[in-house]
Amino acid sequence: MSANASARDAVLVTGLHAVDNPSPGVSVARCLRHEGVRVVGLCYEPTDTGAYVDGLFDRVYRMPRIEADPQAYLQRLHAVAAATGARALLPTLDPEVAFLARQERWLERHGLRALLPTPSAAAQAAKWAIAETGRAAGFRVPTLRTARTLEEALRAAEFIGFPVIVKGAFYEAHRAEQADEIPALFRALAGRWGLPVLVQAQASGAEIVAACLCDRPGRLRRWVAMRKFGMNEQGTTWCGVTFRNDSFLAACERLLEILKWSGPCEVEAKIDETSGMLTLLELNTRFPSWIGIATEVGSNLPFDLVRVLRGEPLDVDPGFRTGLVMVRQHHDRTIPLSRFVDVAVGGVLSA
Repeated sequence: MSANASARDAVLVTGLHAVDNPSPGVSVARCLRHEGVRVVGLCYEPTDTGAYVDGLFDRVYRMPRIEADPQAYLQRLHAVAAATGARALLPTLDPEVAFLARQERWLERHGLRALLPTPSAAAQAAKWAIAETGRAAGFRVPTLRTARTLEEALRAAEFIGFPVIVKGAFYEAHRAEQADEIPALFRALAGRWGLPVLVQAQASGAEIVAACLCDRPGRLRRWVAMRKFGMNEQGTTWCGVTFRNDSFLAACERLLEILKWSGPCEVEAKIDETSGMLTLLELNTRFPSWIGIATEVGSNLPFDLVRVLRGEPLDVDPGFRTGLVMVRQHHDRTIPLSRFVDVAVGGVLSA
């Protein structure tokens, strides 16, 4: 497949869950549509409500879950790409990135381009493995323990000391003030995201995040940073303001250089307002769900990723506008039952 693929080639975008803890797919698709890119959505359930956003996707295809049948997932991916003419894949869920990072040859063989970390980098970036790299990059790192049983979670919390943050292997974070809160959190997170469940010391400071894009291993080419000030109980951002901090940028650059990271990611940290000390909370291996603001702050990272996949050189980083507040809004709408049935039974939703 030529690197100079037609701009008319569609991009496959995953992660269309769009409720209280939204996946990034809808925001990524909006960034691509803003530049006239054709987008084909990939969902897992008919209740992935982002599939029904008007004017966003040329088509939406239902996918089998990777953990249930990896080969069925790859077969469906190939069939969708063949049916739509898609030549690029932009996964927006951490488990997808971990799986697809090991499928480089398969993707090449089937004519699909993706900008992904190596399997080694993806493993080092796991929430339970990032501490050593974070320290080498100049971050402080809070104490963290993994737990595969409730007893291990209780012992971890007792060792660290309350309050603690209890986190899923891929998503969600909840604060626990005392031991009797741990059992329900452990069961819920293990049920939703599998094992291990993580128990982390609570860090102090203002919570800050950065969406990053590396166009080749270890080279950060684009970033947008935001200070959070409104989150739901799962830790998902609902309000934040864009800001720039050169120390945070330098630490992110060092972190991604050490990892030799390729593709998008989100760095979550805290900053001490007095000392400027940075504490690394985690690295997410995909764009964040708030990436939709990229088109408004002047640095469209998802589109720049597509440009890299097309073989186009990126210009000098244009920077991004600071002092803009991101506000996430929720609204309800109705759709014909037939559209829901199209996804649930037929597995395909046309525009």
